[in-house]
Amino acid sequence: MWLRSQTKMKYSNRHYLRSVVLLTVLLCFANIVARGANPRRMKLSDHDRASIVGSVVRNIFKSGSTYEGKYFVLGDNLRPKWIPRVAGYDLALITRKEIESSKASLNYYVLWLRPLKNSVHVTVRLYDSQTGTFPHVIVFYSYQRAGHKWRGRPLGGGGD
Repeated sequence: MWLRSQTKMKYSNRHYLRSVVLLTVLLCFANIVARGANPRRMKLSDHDRASIVGSVVRNIFKSGSTYEGKYFVLGDNLRPKWIPRVAGYDLALITRKEIESSKASLNYYVLWLRPLKNSVHVTVRLYDSQTGTFPHVIVFYSYQRAGHKWRGRPLGGGGD
């Protein structure tokens, strides 16, 4: 009887030990996979991008909030029809080549849309073509879909 219980104990201890090792390995593997996996990001259509870009541009260029006149927006990944007409402002898309070849100093805005799982974060930077690597102003927005429309809210920002 005693021998029988010892054999069962050895047998159950081995299975227990194997189970613990296997569970530990599986948990470590799951943790590594979870850290390396990107969260599923929402897909944006051209209409979505146009709505968000238009909203951001209208928010930045309000009459009385900035000097009216001509402003440049870097056209990387933007289409001219996405930039709305705003009274008092002449907004023009500009290419990197035009910025680099310009002899005069140009101030230009760069809009960057970053889709996340439930929202789209937008970063707006204002650069001077002479110091192109250091932005003068950075503003952050967050947009979420509300039905068929996008609702945005400023997250803050600053500059010199």
